[in-house]
Amino acid sequence: MSLLFGLLTSAVSAFVTFQIAIVAFGNAGTGGRTACAVLVAAAALAGFLAGSSAFRRARRSHQSLGLFSALAFSFSFALVGGVFAIILVAIYTAAYGPSTAGGADGLLTILAYPVLGVFGTCVGAACGWMVGLGTSGVLRILAPTAR
Repeated sequence: MSLLFGLLTSAVSAFVTFQIAIVAFGNAGTGGRTACAVLVAAAALAGFLAGSSAFRRARRSHQSLGLFSALAFSFSFALVGGVFAIILVAIYTAAYGPSTAGGADGLLTILAYPVLGVFGTCVGAACGWMVGLGTSGVLRILAPTAR
C-alpha cells in the first residue's frame, strides 16, 4: 500500500513540477526541454520517497505524524527546489548571458549560482512543509495504524 501512495505522490509531484518547468523554461530553447525532463524525474523520485515513507510511518503510529511528514516532504522538495534554481540560472545564463564577462559581471555570475540555489532550496522547503502537513492530515484519516 505504501508503494501505491508513493506512486500517487510521485505522479502529483512530477505533474506540478512539469507545469512550473514549462513556464520557467519556455524561452530557454532546446536546453529547456532537457532540463524540464531532468527536473520532472527528480521530482518524481523525491515525491515517491517522501510519500512512501510518510505512509509507512502512518501505518506504524500516528504519533508525531505531522512533524515526520512535514520534514520528509520539506527535505525532498528542498532538493528539487535547489536543483531547479541552479538549472534555471545555468540555462538562462548560457542562453542570454554575455559571452565575455568582465570582472564585476563574472563575479556576479559566479555568485548567482549558490545564492539562487539557496533561495530555491528555501522556497522548496517551505512548499514541502505545507504539503507534508496536508499529507499527514490525509494520512491520519486514510491510513489505519497497525495494532
